[in-house]
Amino acid sequence: MRAKDVMVAPVMTVSPAMSINELEGVLTAEGISALPVQSEGGKIIGIVSKTDMLQAVGLQKSEKFSEIFGSVPVVSDIMNYEVVHVSSDASVRSVAEIMIDQHIHHVLVIDDRKIVGMISSFDLLDLVS
Repeated sequence: MRAKDVMVAPVMTVSPAMSINELEGVLTAEGISALPVQSEGGKIIGIVSKTDMLQAVGLQKSEKFSEIFGSVPVVSDIMNYEVVHVSSDASVRSVAEIMIDQHIHHVLVIDDRKIVGMISSFDLLDLVS
C-alpha cells in the first residue's frame, strides 16, 4: 500500500498571517487537525496543528504569550517550520516509520513540488481498525 492510497486530498493551506482565531474556525469547520502553511509565493513554509494552538492558548493563559509574540497571535507565531513530506509512491510502512521516528502526526504528500495530499496518524490507524 502506498501513500497515495491513504492520503487525504485535496489539501487546504493557510497563510502565515492568518489569526489564530481564524485558524481555529477553519480547523473546526473542516473537522481537521492540521494544515500546511503557504507563503504568498506559493511555497510551503510550515505546518500548524491543533496541538500548536493548544500550546499557544496555554501561553496566553499564563500571560507569557504577549511577552514572547506580541499582541495579536498569528499562524507564523505558532507553526512548525519543519515540514516532513513523502512522495505519493512512498510505502505506508515508511510513512508510519517517519511519524514514529520524528514524533509527528502529519506528513505532507508532495509530487513535483506540489502538495497532492496529507496523511495523519489517524489515517494510518484507520487501516488497522
